[in-house]
Amino acid sequence: MDIRQELSSLGFNPSESQHFLRNEIAVRKFLSEAETSGKTVLEIGAGTGSISRHLDADKAYLVEKDPSLVQILKQSDLGTDYRVIREDFMELEVPDDVDIVIGNLPFHLASDIIEKLSTLQLRSVLIVQEEMADKAVAAPEDPNYNFFSFKMSYYFVPVKSSVISSENYYPEPEVDTAVLKLYPGRERYNIDHEEEFTQFAKALFTHRRKKLRNALVDARNMIGDDKDSLKQIRDSLPHSEEKVFHLDVKKMHEAFLGYKERPERAQD
Repeated sequence: MDIRQELSSLGFNPSESQHFLRNEIAVRKFLSEAETSGKTVLEIGAGTGSISRHLDADKAYLVEKDPSLVQILKQSDLGTDYRVIREDFMELEVPDDVDIVIGNLPFHLASDIIEKLSTLQLRSVLIVQEEMADKAVAAPEDPNYNFFSFKMSYYFVPVKSSVISSENYYPEPEVDTAVLKLYPGRERYNIDHEEEFTQFAKALFTHRRKKLRNALVDARNMIGDDKDSLKQIRDSLPHSEEKVFHLDVKKMHEAFLGYKERPERAQD
């Protein structure tokens, strides 16, 4: 029974952002890139088991929140140490023994899921919209480089791998997808005041095509400072003449430290 028949037999109608891989060759290629052999794997949105049935792992947690799909998973021919978990990944406490996270992510949840993975710092191999993968790996000065790209380069070493054509899915999406590999990378920077730093960067990226000196003043409400104070110090900040979307994590952090450690702020 193929995926279309499985879903039809359950009366399950995929949402607009749910697209199930139905091509076994594409599935096996994805898993070969994930390199799961000998690992403990967590699959997000295991669905009908189209990926997990071909998974080679010592142990696997198959996370799926839909009860109809959980029923299919439990009836599938899975590994002996594969555990089906009926839960929303966003609410799941990820087991400590997980080595790698994989998943064909629902389009509308991909950003939130990656946000959670950034805090977990687990190696992840995901299928996302190709446009999202392009933004995840975009470098400074690339037209695609935005705050999402910046966060990806801070939390991970992101790598875009193979493209999976839309024809490999049911239902067929309007866009192609790509394999996005995320290698934990936050420890490279050792940044204190991380929440304040990322908020500072987020504020500046709302004016990403402006020079830092101008974006700083224009983003004052998000930064939480007054216009006059920012005008006084903006030219003294490192990289003040560079456009925001030209700044990598190191440069942004240098600008942040210049802002945070200015004399009048240090006295507060």
